[in-house]
Amino acid sequence: MEIKRLTAGPFLTNTYLLIFDSDALIIDPTIGLEKYIDEINKYKIKGILLTHGHIDHIASINIFDCPVYIYEDEANKLYDNDLNLANIFNFDFCCNNQDIRLLKNNEILDFDFIKIKVIHTPGHTNGSVSFLVNDVIFSGDTLFQMSVGRTDFPTGNSLELRKSIALLINSFDNTTIIYPGHGEATTIELEKNNPFYR
Repeated sequence: MEIKRLTAGPFLTNTYLLIFDSDALIIDPTIGLEKYIDEINKYKIKGILLTHGHIDHIASINIFDCPVYIYEDEANKLYDNDLNLANIFNFDFCCNNQDIRLLKNNEILDFDFIKIKVIHTPGHTNGSVSFLVNDVIFSGDTLFQMSVGRTDFPTGNSLELRKSIALLINSFDNTTIIYPGHGEATTIELEKNNPFYR
């Protein structure tokens, strides 16, 4: 598996392209992803995985003709521009994808080329998830390098967020790499010094 980080949009959100020979998956297609479209179109996109339903993580889902995977408690944000923050940030968004697939905690997504575990990590939103892919974690806006996501948006909860980061940090080896929704990658070992963990 090859991982490409594509950063775009006003919030410098990380979209991840997971490449498996000629096939690929997209995690969190952000605002302005069109600037990478030539790179993305080199591959057959088999699915879009959403860590949560905020506009800077879902804005480009309509560009691609493939299934969209989102946690069952988060899917309503695809259709509510108050909950997904599109209205707050004056962004015009309408979910046109008809193939929305709902995820459950600890579910294993079995693609032909990879298996991905869904880990419910609420706090930034009530339906935030992290994805375990081989030996790396895509944490969305749950866990950043030495920081965490905001909890002051709708359905955020600071106590739940602390529980979620503790779950991630306590469940995986020190060498596990974490790819967050914003900023640089980190590791479980480094995040044991995260002030929100202590």
